[in-house]
Order: sequence, then C-alpha cells, then structure tokens
Amino acid sequence: MRILHRYLIRDFTLSFLATCSVLTFVMCLGALFKSIDLLAQGGDAARLIGLMILYSLPYIATFSIPLSGLMACLLVFGRLSIDGEVTALRSSGFSIWQIAAPVIFMSIVLSAVCLYLNYQVSPDSYTKRRELLAKQSPTTLLQTGEFNEFGTYQIRFQEKQGDNVYDVTLHEMKDKVLQSEVDALDGVIVMDTSNKVLVLELNQCIVDERGEENPYQTERLEFSIGLEELFGTKSKKMKGRTFSELKECIVSPNTVYSELNVRNPDHKIKLAQYKQEAMIEMNKRIVLSLSCFAFILLAIPMGMKSKRKESPVGFFMALFVAVGFYAFVILADALQKRPDLYPDTLLWIPLVVGQAIGFILLKRIQ
Repeated sequence: MRILHRYLIRDFTLSFLATCSVLTFVMCLGALFKSIDLLAQGGDAARLIGLMILYSLPYIATFSIPLSGLMACLLVFGRLSIDGEVTALRSSGFSIWQIAAPVIFMSIVLSAVCLYLNYQVSPDSYTKRRELLAKQSPTTLLQTGEFNEFGTYQIRFQEKQGDNVYDVTLHEMKDKVLQSEVDALDGVIVMDTSNKVLVLELNQCIVDERGEENPYQTERLEFSIGLEELFGTKSKKMKGRTFSELKECIVSPNTVYSELNVRNPDHKIKLAQYKQEAMIEMNKRIVLSLSCFAFILLAIPMGMKSKRKESPVGFFMALFVAVGFYAFVILADALQKRPDLYPDTLLWIPLVVGQAIGFILLKRIQ
C-alpha cells in the first residue's frame, strides 16, 4: 500500500510541477507585457520587470495551482488507465478509494496552500504591485467614469491617455460635507517622489464653492494628494485586503469607512455596496482555494475512464469544467450591485456541484 501511495504521489507531483510551471509562465506574460508598457515611463527595466512578475506570482498561483492539479490528475490516472494498471490494481483487491486516496490527500494540501496565498500573501502582493504601478504611472490608480476617493478628494474623469486626463470633476470634502466642486477640461497627473505626493494639475477650470453665489473660472489649479492617502487603509481595493480586513468590512463597514455617515441615505447605500463587495471577495477566495479539491475529485474518474483514443476528450472535458467554474466567478463579480441575486452564494454552486459529481462518478466506478 505504501509503495502504491508513494508511486502515485511522486507521479502526481512531477506532473503537477511541470504543468504548473508552464501555466504560471504563460500567465506571467500578461505581467511582463504590462511592465514593458510601463518602461516608457522610465526607470530601471530589469528591476521593474522583476518586481512586477514577483508581485503577480501569488495571485497567478491561485489560478494556476487548481488548473495544474486538474491536468496532472488527468495525466496520471489517464496513463494508469491506458496501461491497464487501474484494472490490475482493482484485480489485486485495491478499491477505487484506496487508489485515489494519495491524490485526494494532495488536493487537500493544494487547497490549504491556495487558502494561505489568498489569506495573506496575494493581497499583500497586490497592494505592493499597485504601489509600484502608481509610482511608475500614477493614472493606474484611477478608474475612468467613476469617482475615485483619496482622502478629502473625490476625482472622476471620462478619458485618460498616459498621465493626461480629460473631462475632470473633482470634489473637495471636509467632515463628510462637499466644500467645492471643480470641473476641468483636462489635466495631468504627476508623481512627486521627493515629497511623496501625487500632484493633479487641472486646466480651464470652473470652480463652484459652497457658500458662494456664483461659480468662477480659472486657467489652472493644482491639488496635492499624499501617498498615505493613496495607499492607506480606506483607499485599499478589496483584492488588496487580507481575510481579517475583509471580515472587518463585512462586520462593521461603518468603522472601516468612518468618513461615511450611516444616517445619510447615500452613504448608507455606499456602505452596503462595500459590504457586498467584501462578502463576494471573501467567498471567491475560499471557493478558488477549495477548487483544487473539486477539480481533482472530478479528474480522477475522468482519467480512469479514458482510453487511448479518448484521451483528447478528457482534456476538452477538463477545459469545459474549468471554464464553467470560472464563469461563475466572473458572473458573481458582475453582480456586485445586485445583492438580491445573492452573488456571494452563487459562487458556491459550481464547487458543490463539482464535488457531488466527482463523488458520484467515483462511486459508479467502484
């Protein structure tokens, strides 16, 4: 029994490492192309590319590990089935569960690794990657067509080209109250690394200050935003928050976003949105981690049933399983503003269904 287990674990590990290396390399090409685009902004090319890939690896690994486990399992059990080793083992008195046990154990280990990556490593790397992008190209922090909140400022622009922004609206807040609104034709964002601030220079501005009767025009305005406001706790994206931070956003969002007043109807809606985003992000990370177990549980019977002529069919089925699984993840992200459809619960459907089908197929083989 121990010899069989060592044999299966060794074969699975070797196949997994080879597959994971290839998938991770392919997925890293996106980070490589992104860093090459940023080289036009100046800086140390080798250092920038190296850091971009390094900070992207934990997030990439949360996808490449489950997919590699799926492919490795199909390879191992497909080869065993084609060579007749599964039939020989069963004729010797081994049950399907005894044959599959070491690989199922490996799936639990891989799920634990992914859970750790999603818990702490991936969020921290995402934040560091975001800071690197911001220092190289400040506009990467800003989303087009929506208000981006940085400390006392809320900034929205309709178009950006490099560090140039167009059709800009800026709100200056104080104690949660709008103090002034600036509409500008265009502007430029400059990172002042020596003073650790981001400078927003606006041209052809119309300024509407609260308390003043009439707006006034000015050719140029300049606003400075400190780096602590750009990378502080409140400005963190959900992908950059650890499990404990996401839990705090879910349990007490009014504490995390203390600048929002729960008695204000608009602010109350925003708090509900932040809570919903945190719930989706936390459930997504757990589901992605547990997908290692679900994928391998499905791949074991699929591999055992494969024949020499049918082996390509198994890989297409694996691709179909993976695409179907990640389609639900994308759908949940798209439904963030539809809490009535329970997008955080929707994420669990492919995981539960996949595990159930895997158990049923294994039992039928037995």
